[in-house]
Amino acid sequence: SLAAKACNLFIKQFSNLDPIQIAKVYIILGDFYKNNKKNPKQAIETYKKVLHACNDKSTVLLARRKMADIVAFDFKNYDKAIIEYKNILKEYENKTNVETKQILITLGDSYRSLGDINNAAKYYISASSKKDTYMQGYYMHTISNYIKRKKINDAMEKIKKWEDQYPLSKLGYSSLYKAECYYYTK
Repeated sequence: SLAAKACNLFIKQFSNLDPIQIAKVYIILGDFYKNNKKNPKQAIETYKKVLHACNDKSTVLLARRKMADIVAFDFKNYDKAIIEYKNILKEYENKTNVETKQILITLGDSYRSLGDINNAAKYYISASSKKDTYMQGYYMHTISNYIKRKKINDAMEKIKKWEDQYPLSKLGYSSLYKAECYYYTK
């Protein structure tokens, strides 16, 4: 494809550039293979090049997380992905909560996919903060109002945002709201 050729040409032409920039191009190319070409194996091979292209810890950890995501959610090897997520999390210990939140959520998602609700809840809760409790009330109220007014598409869109922002909701109320939306569509 044209995008892949452009990235590869850039890497060949400018290989003497800053290694972090080259690594970021590999990440873009890996994302392209995963999302546009639906080729997770090629994406992993491309992300692996980041590990050798630079020594920038955050860029390398990003590539490792993207590979773990593929192992978990494309190849369904949750156990292997969980090990890698935990290793990445150890290396992120000194980083801000923003950098660790996505890893905690994907750990929870992986455990949920294995049917281990207790560990899923543990990681979802770890990704949450006290102010999240107040915002969840907002989501529940808004979704309930959409459903009452039979605005099912709006309710489903708000549920998706709620689950993305507050993954613990996946284990409880969001499922009930989805069932209620399903009822109204039938």
